[in-house]
Amino acid sequence: MHLPDALACPGVLAGRRYVTSGEVSESDRGQGRRTKTKLYTTVYELASPAAVETKEFNTMRGWANFAPHVRSQTRVVVPAAP
Repeated sequence: MHLPDALACPGVLAGRRYVTSGEVSESDRGQGRRTKTKLYTTVYELASPAAVETKEFNTMRGWANFAPHVRSQTRVVVPAAP
């Protein structure tokens, strides 16, 4: 499982994995299709934005043989100051 590897990285404080299932709509070169699938989302709590730039985090993100099926996206969300 990917989540334990991420939690072992410096600066990764917590993580949670979500899965949804159902029908999704996609288009490719003007051709639309609807398919039943499962979508996985993982949310990490980080000590700082630099946590996703460590050697350990980048190695963990290698995705191995899952690469053709992964849409990786990293967003850094910083809470507003009070």
